[in-house]
Amino acid sequence: MSDLKRVFKLFYIFDIHKEEEWLNEMANKGLHFKNVKFLCLYTFKKDTCEDVIYRIDFKEKIYDIEEYYKLYREYGFEYISKMRYFNYFKYTGEKENYKSVELYNNPTEELKWLKKYHYLILGCFVLELVILTNMIIGKLNDNSISIFPILLIGLVCILILFTTTRLKKIVKKTGEVEY
Repeated sequence: MSDLKRVFKLFYIFDIHKEEEWLNEMANKGLHFKNVKFLCLYTFKKDTCEDVIYRIDFKEKIYDIEEYYKLYREYGFEYISKMRYFNYFKYTGEKENYKSVELYNNPTEELKWLKKYHYLILGCFVLELVILTNMIIGKLNDNSISIFPILLIGLVCILILFTTTRLKKIVKKTGEVEY
């Protein structure tokens, strides 16, 4: 029997705290985080139940990776894995000191990256809208319109609304004026 378990779980890109809480809960169940692929496929190692604290740090650019990891080791964190710009750490220091240790996530950096993601979704939406409009017009001539294109447009609209709402929350949190 394998001591590795893979779990499919979706989190929105900047719901870092929810993802951290979930990883901590999994460790309490005896599943210790090893890595994540494609933003949603988590690998865990089965072991004893343990009260572990996982933290995620967002860094778009790390100029000196060894210095970056060394800094976190000094504060009691062990590097676990990386997925794009997200670095996963496990706190190995004294639990009583944990409250005073906080990973530094730069909200302005997060905002900049999220804006890029938002514009990518908007670009895809415009392209999809053009293609689906042509499909619908073609189907109107055949008198056999499909509901699928309409549902797809609705789904993308919800994704854009969700991303826009999240962007506005981060803008408010960081004090950034422009959007």
